[in-house]
Amino acid sequence: MLRRPEVLPPNSPTDEPPADPPASGPPPPGGPPASGSPLPGGPPAFSSPAPGGPPVPGSALSGGPPASGSPSSGDAQESAPRLLAPRPGASPAGAGEPAPQAASPARRLLGTPLVRRVAVLDRWLRDGMLALLGLALVKLIVQLAVAGRYGFHRDELYYLAAGQHPSLGYVDYPPVTAMVARLSTQVFGHSLVGLRVWPAMAGAAIVVLGGLIARELGGRRFAQVLAAFLVLCSPMFLGSNSMLQTVTFDELMWAVCLYLAARLLARGGPPRLWLAIGVAFGIGLETKYTILVLGMGLAVGLVLGAQRRWLLTPWPWLAALIAAALLAPNLVWQATHGWPTLEFLGNHNAEMAAENPPTRFLSEQLLLIGFTVVPLWIAGFVHLLRSPRFRMLGLAAAVVILVLLVQRAKSYYAGPVYPPLLAAGAISFERALTRHKSPRRRRRQVRSMIFALAISSVVAAPFALPVLPVDQMVRFHLDELRTDYADMVGWPELVGTVAAAYRSLPPDERATARVLASNYGEAGAVDWFGPRLGLPPAISGHDTFWFWRPRHETVGPLITIGYQAPELRTLCGDLRQVGTVTNNAGADNEERGGPVFLCRAMRIPLESWPAFRHFLS
Repeated sequence: MLRRPEVLPPNSPTDEPPADPPASGPPPPGGPPASGSPLPGGPPAFSSPAPGGPPVPGSALSGGPPASGSPSSGDAQESAPRLLAPRPGASPAGAGEPAPQAASPARRLLGTPLVRRVAVLDRWLRDGMLALLGLALVKLIVQLAVAGRYGFHRDELYYLAAGQHPSLGYVDYPPVTAMVARLSTQVFGHSLVGLRVWPAMAGAAIVVLGGLIARELGGRRFAQVLAAFLVLCSPMFLGSNSMLQTVTFDELMWAVCLYLAARLLARGGPPRLWLAIGVAFGIGLETKYTILVLGMGLAVGLVLGAQRRWLLTPWPWLAALIAAALLAPNLVWQATHGWPTLEFLGNHNAEMAAENPPTRFLSEQLLLIGFTVVPLWIAGFVHLLRSPRFRMLGLAAAVVILVLLVQRAKSYYAGPVYPPLLAAGAISFERALTRHKSPRRRRRQVRSMIFALAISSVVAAPFALPVLPVDQMVRFHLDELRTDYADMVGWPELVGTVAAAYRSLPPDERATARVLASNYGEAGAVDWFGPRLGLPPAISGHDTFWFWRPRHETVGPLITIGYQAPELRTLCGDLRQVGTVTNNAGADNEERGGPVFLCRAMRIPLESWPAFRHFLS
């Protein structure tokens, strides 16, 4: 007997054409990417684990790093594909639910700028970028909280004077820092805190770059945050970012170059990153010439590393050409002024070699890094040298330190190479934690690390930052241990003493009288504080002040500061002491106790006086 065929319900899915595969599924081999999966070069979509199943690799629940396009473990790993999360209460894909015919209002809302910004913030939260920005904000607050302490540093007064004389070059530094000083006076006027906003912002950027370097080296979120925290707590960067100097902006350009190099090594391209490295390096050359040592280190690392094939392409050579083009205006200035920087560097290097033996250079590295961070610093060195992909950075750091050691350079010259070493050390610590199966033990090690860093930062704070009142700083002899503090006090008192001597002159002599300063700090102080007291611009033969001397002007009596009587007697026919320099804090600096002389009836022209012109730091 024949059976009656079964009648299916009219709404059965078998009456409908086959549904399209889920948008979140993987694309067929050779086909285009599925809707919702990340397009090449596009932003990653959100990740979600399957209901009841294990977390998708790369998701926030898996404990792995976010798929940000950077390597996650080892030297490099491909990020897992991201899937769109199902709506709450929706049936799993493939459960028979018909595909929607039109986008819902909520889905259309995903295209609005507000939701896109929320998506970016969510990705930053998972990637650790918000944590890096938070640490950068802490850095900025800490630096600005003490930015008004003590007073202008002698170097800051020099850069402020240079900012009033715009030029393509200067005797002892390229023009970028002078340009920043000029910009600061236009924006903030005579504000000391305003002047120090710029190095504080540069230091905050270095904190972020430290975390980003860790990301490119394969660090997960913990390593990135730890690397940024190590840079934040470093006595080296706390001290250098507390005042406007070439050092701060030099550190920033090194960090940019090292980040771009790490990104290039991690991803194998794109080759245009070489052009960005050339631009950053060229700006660095216009900031401080010591970045040439980094270029030497990167060149050696490229030749000896696994990426030497890049030398057969035009990209590294184009980078070098761009850097040279950016330096060209400074070279034109040097050529038209008789190459004064070469004379300065010869004198400066001889002075450094006499004052900085190798033992001092090495011992001060421990202080600048921080004793508790030294193990991570060494671990980072080993990590980079053992990694075929990133060995170029390890070799570059080794060359930098070796060259500076042989040159007997100042210990802080090696500071800009710290971020990649600290970042690699943070990755080594992160991987050591993952080898421990006990969460309690991991938490204990992290707490111990944070506690040690906090203790060392508190101990180093008075040496790195002007946290103490000036009287306590002098009482504890910090002005002798860190001469930068001594060079921040006493300038208003010095200029006040000179102004009193100037006002004591008869009106006819006062009209042609000038102030002769022995160094750029004294001359810069007179130019900065003097106009409000009625003083004329200072004259000095120290470094670039030599080129700002009056050329076609009758100079009458000289009020001298920083010179002693025996050397002045060869210049002055009539010499009389009219004051003594003091400072209210009692700090032991170069100017304290120095005589102020009134020089009349000059025996020889000032430019012919041997003690006048000197190119020396």
